[in-house]
Amino acid sequence: MTKKILYEVNIIRPIVITLLVLLHAFAIFYGGWDKPYGVKDIKIYEWLSCIIRGFRIETIAFIAGYVFSYQVTDLGRVYTLRGIAKKKFLRLVVPCWIFGIVYALCFSRSEPILDNIVAILNGIGHLWFLTMLFWCFITLFIINKYTSGKGNIILLLCLLVASLIPIPNKIPLFGLGKMPHFLFYAYLGYVFYIYREKIYATLRNKYLILLLLYGIFVILSFYVLPGMHNNEEMPIFVRLASYGSLKISQCMSAMTGITFLYIIVQRFLKKKGDKYVLPDFVNRANKMCYGVYVFHQFILMYLYTNLPSMISPYILPVLSFIVVMALSVFLTAIFTKFRFGRFLIG
Repeated sequence: MTKKILYEVNIIRPIVITLLVLLHAFAIFYGGWDKPYGVKDIKIYEWLSCIIRGFRIETIAFIAGYVFSYQVTDLGRVYTLRGIAKKKFLRLVVPCWIFGIVYALCFSRSEPILDNIVAILNGIGHLWFLTMLFWCFITLFIINKYTSGKGNIILLLCLLVASLIPIPNKIPLFGLGKMPHFLFYAYLGYVFYIYREKIYATLRNKYLILLLLYGIFVILSFYVLPGMHNNEEMPIFVRLASYGSLKISQCMSAMTGITFLYIIVQRFLKKKGDKYVLPDFVNRANKMCYGVYVFHQFILMYLYTNLPSMISPYILPVLSFIVVMALSVFLTAIFTKFRFGRFLIG
């Protein structure tokens, strides 16, 4: 029996990983990374970053939950807690620690050894997402085992509320600190798969409305509400209200962005029909996403340490993005030719 492929996942995942690399290439313009000396502000790059920031990393968690739901719902896979913990530990945590050691040696040698050890265990640099995702899968397993039916929607609302609660990022919780926020999106993907046909039927002709809403929530999230929240002259109750509004707006921008992308991809696939076969380059791109995610920040940080003084800031992020994508794909292709490389990122 031929293994079924989730075409929508094979399309969405490479799109989102590409957007994530693009965002990191422009991160110096919106405050995500320290700006190299001599690089001036470029507003259009800041705006581009904000457009991408609204949903890209949440979509990766969404896809994880979507695929897990497909596995347990349609494929009938039965996991045990020990089994899924072992599988995801090897898939996510071990590569996180191995690449984390390399990351620390490259970029954090001046930090105290104990601080580096704690950072590596939590997920140093961009690798934090891997340890966080490990806990999402463990929680999804528990949810799948003990909830069903209308309980899915009720739990989704509860997780939405939990995702809005701020947890200090610097607390060393082995990825648990950011898990509540992303668990909501992972579970959203889980529920999306169960109700995918109803969701598509309801929203298939409303993609422009979703796009408009996404734009509104991006403006609120990155330009309107942060100024109110950070204004110390505002009364405390106004600042608290603005903070709550900010978190809700960020959540809505992520949900509308994810849903817009999902509906657009599904419209494309529905138009192509049941006999449509994805081009091989799309499937290959999907398989390379893990490696591109792992490698891209290593390369980008190296470039931003050495290139800014030699290249115009207008060209710097675009050129860096192209170079990073090409080298990340190349390194992934090389790594996956070897057994240990496939174990890490295959």
